[in-house]
Amino acid sequence: MRALEVDALTILAAHAAGSPARHLDLRAQYAATGIVGAAYQASTFANATPLVLVGADRAALLANASQWQRVLTSGRTPNGLSIRVLGTFPVPH
Repeated sequence: MRALEVDALTILAAHAAGSPARHLDLRAQYAATGIVGAAYQASTFANATPLVLVGADRAALLANASQWQRVLTSGRTPNGLSIRVLGTFPVPH
């Protein structure tokens, strides 16, 4: 799960520089099924299962992202970064 949190933080940091938002959140999820929408002929968000919500204020994210990545990798949640675990990974078949 920590690797997913670090990836989410990396994505948030990449989007922070070009965003006018004061706060950014990223929700990681997986498709519980491979349902393909007839109208779009593509996978849908039907049965999408949320895993984790990662968020931070934009200014703090821009100033601290690389340090926060190191802290997360060490197994701790840095001050200023919000992480809410919303679900669990699917059981492999």
